[in-house]
Amino acid sequence: MKKILIATILSSIASFANADVKPYIEGAVGWIDAKDTNSSTVNTKFDSDINYAAEIGLKDIAGTGIRLGGSYTHAELDYVATNSSTGNSAAGKAKSKVYLLNAYYDFKTGTALTPFVGFGAGMYDTTDAKDNEFIYGLHGGAKYNVSNNVYVGAKGSFYRANGITDAPSNAKFSDHNQYSINATLGYEF
Repeated sequence: MKKILIATILSSIASFANADVKPYIEGAVGWIDAKDTNSSTVNTKFDSDINYAAEIGLKDIAGTGIRLGGSYTHAELDYVATNSSTGNSAAGKAKSKVYLLNAYYDFKTGTALTPFVGFGAGMYDTTDAKDNEFIYGLHGGAKYNVSNNVYVGAKGSFYRANGITDAPSNAKFSDHNQYSINATLGYEF
């Protein structure tokens, strides 16, 4: 699945190579909050943590303000899992990886400040999951051009992943929600 996602991103970029668009690359760091999940016997509570993200894409496709990008987000979330029937608890760290294809709309303001909204869909990969799961994200924020090519910004996101099936126990967990707020730094070619 990861190879298909990467191939799709690269072929999309190649198909727009001769069009009047600007490629961009963006890095982000911020805070992520994962909401609790549960199965029929286990309740899992997550702590907030730092997340890191990167995105590559194309902006202002055909002069419309539409931006397309492929992103990767990584976080390591501490958790405590409690068996509801025995009361026994176990602590651990869940590595969370999110791969998304995103579409944004950049609101043209005629200034260096550009607000945006976006939607993404892709794959969620986490520790002990039997398989990767479908995930979608809703994004909003703004970027500020500090030069012709460099921008800084802020981005808030809501993610919802299908509930994972735990590989060791085969337990099916509820859908998983995450919220993040990131500071971004980007370069437009």
